[in-house]
Amino acid sequence: VDAAVGMGLRNVSVAGVARSMGIPAATVYTYVSGRDDLERAVADRLLDGVIADVNDTDDPVEVAVGWGLSLYGVAMAHPGLAEYYLSHAWPSLLVFEERFGAALVEAGFVPAAAVLLTDAVVSTAMGEVITRQAEDLGEDREFEDSFGLDRPVHAAGLPIAWSAPESDRFAWRLRWAVVGMVDAIRREVVPFSGVA
Repeated sequence: VDAAVGMGLRNVSVAGVARSMGIPAATVYTYVSGRDDLERAVADRLLDGVIADVNDTDDPVEVAVGWGLSLYGVAMAHPGLAEYYLSHAWPSLLVFEERFGAALVEAGFVPAAAVLLTDAVVSTAMGEVITRQAEDLGEDREFEDSFGLDRPVHAAGLPIAWSAPESDRFAWRLRWAVVGMVDAIRREVVPFSGVA
């Protein structure tokens, strides 16, 4: 799997892994059934690397933003992960979303609100990754995230410096959206009685 991770999710192949390790492809097939299985193993390994450093806070906004930024960072570092994540359902994906949702419940959300916020943060982070990576390839792609954000120039009332790196601008947009959603949950605009 390490050799496959090094190739990148977009470029991974059984033959490529075999070549990089100097072994016959038949040997690789003793561990994986084919490209799909190999892609899933790479995606599993990458998702295991998403760890939000939010242990010192019980602020639900910081917990959600921390998980979203960690996911964004891992997906930006591994082209193809965002597309794979959004187009496949597999057990490790569910485990990741359960870890994220459990962190939100621990921060004070009721489970239904945690599921809603998990889905919104994940799709927003992955949508941003797809957009950034498409721009890097010279493609014209825009991904509408779950929050329906159209690249706001202000986050929580603070102007964003457009000279800031994309990751900083995304962090502000994500924080702004999470603050709005948490506020909506608290005011029960979203039909959950969900944040302490």
